[in-house]
Order: sequence, then structure tokens, then C-alpha cells
Amino acid sequence: MTQGYGAPPREDSATGAGEDGEADAYNGLAEQALLFALDAYELGRTPEGATFAVPRDGPQLVTMLHSGTPGTGLSDRLKLEFWRRRGRVIPVNAITAALSTVDALAASGAPTDLAMRVAAHAGSLYVDLGDLTGRAIRVRAGGWTLVDRPPVLFRRTALTAALPEPVPGGSLDELWDYVNVRADDRPLVLAWLVAALLPRIPHPIAALTGEQGTGKSTASRCLVSIIDPATAAVRRAPDKEETWSTAVAGSWVVALDNLSTLPPWLSDALCRAVTGDADVRRRLYSNSDLEVVHYRRVLIMNGIGWGNIPADLEERTIVFELAVIPPDQRREEADFWAAWARAHPRILGALLDLTAGVLAQRDQVRLARLPRMADFGRVVATVDHILGTDGLGHYWQQAERMSVESVAGDPFIDALLATLVAAGGDWAGTATELRTAMLTTLGDPPPRWMPGKGKSMSTRVAREAKRLRDIGWTVTDDAGRNEAGTKRYSLTVPAGDRRP
Repeated sequence: MTQGYGAPPREDSATGAGEDGEADAYNGLAEQALLFALDAYELGRTPEGATFAVPRDGPQLVTMLHSGTPGTGLSDRLKLEFWRRRGRVIPVNAITAALSTVDALAASGAPTDLAMRVAAHAGSLYVDLGDLTGRAIRVRAGGWTLVDRPPVLFRRTALTAALPEPVPGGSLDELWDYVNVRADDRPLVLAWLVAALLPRIPHPIAALTGEQGTGKSTASRCLVSIIDPATAAVRRAPDKEETWSTAVAGSWVVALDNLSTLPPWLSDALCRAVTGDADVRRRLYSNSDLEVVHYRRVLIMNGIGWGNIPADLEERTIVFELAVIPPDQRREEADFWAAWARAHPRILGALLDLTAGVLAQRDQVRLARLPRMADFGRVVATVDHILGTDGLGHYWQQAERMSVESVAGDPFIDALLATLVAAGGDWAGTATELRTAMLTTLGDPPPRWMPGKGKSMSTRVAREAKRLRDIGWTVTDDAGRNEAGTKRYSLTVPAGDRRP
């Protein structure tokens, strides 16, 4: 970040009548605004090039130099400060000129990361309270405390809402009065919440499912607000890929509400947001400049069901099935959220206690085998060690069950199975040869879901390979090539095929 800047040397110029006098007055106002900014703020830029300012005194509340939210950009702050100090309105052209120089100075500094809600620094975690005090919760091995000036900077958006001050001595058992997941899912829910406070690992998607009347949207809103309360805690999924990065840019935890379908582009976007993604978009207030936006997010989605989801999304997802709430246990909306507001500080404090325990013991936990989400698997195992639960065993069982269910009723897998059974259980050849064999089994005309020749068929076989191996098939690619150099595949169906 930049250091302090003094007033630039300049010759005094007379302020007289005419064009020269007007120009001098205009330049003088722009210079005053510039000096206000340099006096009151340190300047910086993110690794992606976004420029920002941080007050030199008081809470470390980051102000982005280019903000699309009225009242939050430095331009609005300087207009207000100019009015307070001079009792007059500064011309727009003068403020624009001042900010242009401020922007250049901010861009000249070394890049500084801005965290969103959670950050890791020197062995500790920091959680932004999101209020006007600029305070954060520091979590380290064995305990947590509130700090006035955290050693990291947090970026806030129009979606950022304040966390309550956590209260020590609470119990996570209180959470189940608001999130009605099954008892065997509860260790995984707690591990998911702990993992959400660890910014440097991939986080599995929490998929809340259940029939109508199970409180999926309410449970989603509670899980979001424990860690990252927002002015729009749950939101409708974007309808096209171009708006996805905007939908997830404003908060650390993102909950998509009432999903009934998962178009391929959204499935791919969810996967990328789990492991880390980047998007290129037009810079605000510019017709040609571009900015790169990097993000990794904690995701929740809820819905009655999504049918067969792709294998790559499946292995990044944990499903929590909610039970129907009996009529005599339902609560009115106002009463529910009033009770939640009272319980939230205690639940947050209990979660911080568990997180501090995980930080203290995670390195001592060893796993004989790692799940696809390996970092999360270590967190689950550590939570089990602390609480005496078997969340990891349930995690493995759920993954196996999802693999079996994901191929049940898939017409491509059904046709592939019939083809291999007709061939005696084993088959070897190119993707095009496999397609021909499957069409022989299916007969004419080819179904609409059948991939085309060559690369399309090869891509589909490669995409299904992991799911097939999970249910006991042998799938080997590149087991030799034909005379034309085309890749060959070898597939074997297990005796008794495990699908229900």
C-alpha cells in the first residue's frame, strides 16, 4: 500500500477573472480534494488491479475507488468531506480529476489481498464482524477472541451484513432447533461449517433436499447467516452464465434457492467455484478496460431434487435431507427469526470453539484413504475425533450411495450395460466402435441422447468412467491404439452389476 503523500510542489497562481482564473480555481478545487484523500487514506490495489482506500485513523473499513453502490465509493466520501470542510459543493469535474490522480497513485503500489469475510494470517483465522467498528474475530488453536484492528483487510459489498458478537459457553446442539437435518448428517453439517471458516481449501457444496414443508429455504438462510449474513441470504440462481460471476462476487457464502434443474453451464460453474475460478469482465465505468475476478466460494443449494447430476459435481457435493416439520412444531416467521437472533451469538461462539479445536488437532489426524474433497475429509475426521462421531464414515457411505443412484435410470449407462452383457461382460475397442455396438443393441433410429461419432463419444465415455468405477466396473483408456492411432477403451461389467 502507499505511504503518505505531501502536497506536490507548485507555483502559486493568481486567481483572476477570465478563462485563466476559472482554470486556476478549478485546479485548486481538484487539488484540495486530492489532498483530502491523501491526508485521510492509505491507498492500495488488489492483485487483480482493483484500487481501494483505507482510513489512516479509526476502523480499517476498505473503500473501493470504483464502486457501483451509491454512497460507498471514495468519490462520495470526498464530496461529503468537502462539504463538511468548505461548506460548498465541489464540481464533478474537479472530483473526477482528483480521483484520477488518486487512482494512479493507488495503482502504483504493491498489490494487497482483500479478504471477504474470512482470512488466514500467521497461523490464525480472522472473521470480519461486518459492522462499522472494523473488528474481527481471531481464531487460533485452542481459542478465539475479538480484535479491534485485524492484520488483514476485508472487502465488503452491498450484500455484507453484520455478524453478532459471539458469546462463549454455547452449545451446537441448539443449532438443530433451526436446521432440521437427520442425526447422522449433523457431524457433516458441523464439519461443513468449520470448513467454511478455512479460506484456503475447497469447500463441498451443501445440497439441502426434501419434500415441500421441510424448511429448505429457512435452513439455508440459517446456515448462511451463522458465518456470512447477507442482505440477500438466499437468492435465485442466475439464468445465464454471463451473470454467474456477479451473483457470487458479493459474498463468501452463496445460497441458491429452490433449484429444480441444473443446466450444464451452472453445473460447471458450481464445480469451478468450489475449487477456485477466475472471470474476465469489463471494468466498471470503462468501455474497453478489463478486470480479472478470482473467487472461491462456499456454496449451498436447495431443492426437491435434481435427478442425475454430473459426476464432477456429485463428488463435490454433500446432500443433507431435511425432515418434514410436523404441524404442531411449526413456528410463525417473526417468532422463528426472533428466536434465531437470540440463539445466533451462542451458536456462533460454539462453532468458534469447535473450529479452534480443529485448528489445534487437525495436523495430528491421519486418514488411511482420502476422499475426493481431501481437505474437507481431514476436517470431518478431526470433528469426529473431538465430538466422538462418525461423520467420515457417513461421508463415505453417502458418496457410494450417490454413485449408485446417479447411474440408475441413465439411458446411456443402461444401453452401455446391455451392450456389454450381450458381449459377455467384456468389451474393448475405440469410442466409435463402442457407439456402433450400442446402436446395434438399441436399434434404429438412434436416440437423441446418443453422442455423435469420434470425439463426442470419447468425451462421454471419459466423463462416465469415474461413476462406472465407483459401482465396480473396470474402465481403462489408452489400452493400446489401433492402426490409425485412435485411443482404445477396455470395459468390464462386474458379476451381478451393483445397480439397484
